[in-house]
Formats: sequence, structure tokens, C-alpha cells
Amino acid sequence: MSFIRGRTFDPRNSIAGAAVAYLDPSSRDVSATCWASSQDANAAAARWFGLVARDLEEPVDAAALFLELRAELETQTASAEMVRLADEVESHSRLLFHRSTAEQAAMPPARPTSQHVAIVIPFRSSSDTPLRTANLRTVVHALERQQLPRDQYSIIVVEEAAETTVPDDLVARVDTFIRLPYTGPFNKALALNTGVDAAPSDAVLCLLDGDIAPDEHFVARNASRVATRPDEAHLPYSDMFCLLPEDSAAIRRGEQPGDTARTGYVITHPPGGCVFLTAALYRAIDGFDERFVGWGGEDRDFINRIEARTNVRRHPELLTHLHHERPRMRESREEIMTTIAPATGSRIN
Repeated sequence: MSFIRGRTFDPRNSIAGAAVAYLDPSSRDVSATCWASSQDANAAAARWFGLVARDLEEPVDAAALFLELRAELETQTASAEMVRLADEVESHSRLLFHRSTAEQAAMPPARPTSQHVAIVIPFRSSSDTPLRTANLRTVVHALERQQLPRDQYSIIVVEEAAETTVPDDLVARVDTFIRLPYTGPFNKALALNTGVDAAPSDAVLCLLDGDIAPDEHFVARNASRVATRPDEAHLPYSDMFCLLPEDSAAIRRGEQPGDTARTGYVITHPPGGCVFLTAALYRAIDGFDERFVGWGGEDRDFINRIEARTNVRRHPELLTHLHHERPRMRESREEIMTTIAPATGSRIN
């Protein structure tokens, strides 16, 4: 899949994107946590257009509204006040509407590496969430088309389910398929730990969510980053680009993310989605904490514990997230987070 350029600072895009995130009631479904923490900054952007009093439950066409607000800003001089507001948005908002361009970014060169890359994908779906299975198929297809020689990487899918929802033809396309007969709430940490246990002990690990669409150089590019700085963990993005349903459907049909303008919501600096690191570093922090069951928290805890030991390096790219059915939001994970000392191991056997 083609590479999408990371965001660059543009005051008009920032203000219009924040205003749309405030005015579109569906933006909360992208990330309730990011939505809540961004409300003040995004409301300030909506006030710029005199729209803060608008009915926030009224559905909007987010893509059309963004273009409308962006066009209005084009008629205004980029004043110090506009730049100040854009700075406030970029500093305090974690959820912004975004429209990418069709222009392709120069692909960062990949340093050849001889290390095997084990790609571990945790997965769960059901009859009520068919898009999750469709997304997994799209991700596996993208991984099959990587520029890295196929014998230099393996695809490991770990499904937690009483009965599998992964079709036989898709199972046959991955190197290792593990089904955990687990019927409780989704335990992503357990799935990842199980997948890493099945990987070569000296591998570079790519821990990849089953809804992240990688470009064709993704594995080689990021494996070379690990080869350059093996003592660090690498987040192969600065922001996560959560595509709208129609853009996600286009990717599932085989279109490339960077071939045309794409629309969706950007979550700035998230901890999850994908991380590259050595298996040795993974073992050194004792993997993921399996006490995180259900929605959220395990990625932030994992990154926190790596940061207590070494550097976590972010790279200036967008991680393309495909739309799917959303789980019911669960209670805050604060109680668990505050009981874990950053430097301690966390895998619960």
C-alpha cells in the first residue's frame, strides 16, 4: 500500500479540523477519551467560526464541513491570532479531522537487515462485527505484498474466540494461526504474549493491530530502524489516521491509501496500533500485562514500562486505521495503571 505523508503544521487545517471534531457527534466514537480531553481546544476552534452554539447531536457531513471551514479560512489573513489558536489546538487537542493529500511522500530508505521479523496480530471478531474480519483480510493481503523477501518475515495471528471467525482461506495465508478458546472480554495482552511466545527468540517483533493497513515498504522500513537502534522501541507513526467508513471501504476494495485524498480523524501521539522492538527488549520488560482485560490501557502501560528502561522513538508518519464496529466503552483503567510500578515486570501467568 502506498505511503501517506505525515501531517505538517498548517494553521487553517488545524483550526478547521478541530472545529469539525467538536461539531461532529460521531467523532466521539473514534476515541471517547481523546474526544473528552480535546473538547476545550476544539470548542475554541468552533468559536472562531461562530458555531459553538450549534446542536452537537445533529449529524454532519464531516468531510464537506471541513472543506467549507477550510475555504472560509482561506479568505482570512493568517493573523497572529489565527496562529495562536492553531498552536493551542495542536498543543491541547488529541482528536482532529484530517484530509490527506494525494501527493506521495518520499519513502524513507530502508537499511538492509538479515534479522527475521515476526508480525504478531491479536484478533477477535464475531457475527456482529464483520468489518473486523474484513479488515484482517485487508491487513494480511497488505503484508503478503511487502517489499521485504517473504522468507525474512512471518505473520502470526492469535485469535481469542470460543469458535473461530477467521475463514479457512485466510488461516492458510498466515504462517502461524493460534486460537485461544477464551470467552471473556478481549484480552489483547494475552493474545500478544502468546504470539510472541510462538516467534523466534531472536526476532524483530512487529506488534500490529488487525485494523492497521501497512504500505508495501512498512516492514522493511521499520525493521531497518530497529537494526539501527536495537536498544529502543519504535512507534512507526506520529499520529493515527482513523479513516471514515467510505475511505476504509475503498481500501478494503483494493485501493491504495495514498493514491487519492483520504478523510478521517487523526488521534495525535497514541500509544497503540503498532510497535517494533526486539524480542529481547520485549522479554526484558516481561511483555504485556494480562490484567488489562477489555477496552484499553494495555498499550499505554506497555510503552510506559519501556520508557522507564529505554527510549521510545516516534517516526513522522501516519498510521492508517480502518473503520470497524466499536466496542462499548469500559470504565477507566486508572485503578490498574496506578498499581503498576513502571520498572517492574508485568506478565501475569
